[in-house]
Amino acid sequence: ILERLARDNPGSAQAQRDVSVSLNKLGDVAVEAGDVNEAKARFVASLAIAERLARDNPGSAEAQRDVIVSYAKLGGLFPGQGYWAKAQALVQRLMDEGRLAPADAWMLEVTRAKAAADR
Repeated sequence: ILERLARDNPGSAQAQRDVSVSLNKLGDVAVEAGDVNEAKARFVASLAIAERLARDNPGSAEAQRDVIVSYAKLGGLFPGQGYWAKAQALVQRLMDEGRLAPADAWMLEVTRAKAAADR
């Protein structure tokens, strides 16, 4: 239903985001079920939407955070592929720009540690 709504209203960032969030949740279910290939497909599809929304709305901290979440999900599932480094770089950029929400400050330390361990 969400995909149909997003397709029917391609200009709605919220409709697109709803699909991205749902894909991440389906990816989580696939991880729990042990279906790594399905999880990756869902996470990659979610990331593509999140990256497009972040690119189209660079001032939106929420859109940037959604990209970080997708990188983290992929990084947790596929270590050594640079996802944590991408997440860390985006968190650092948001921090440097003063756009990282105080409630998300923990992300800098976590992504920095995960990126270092992922090399």
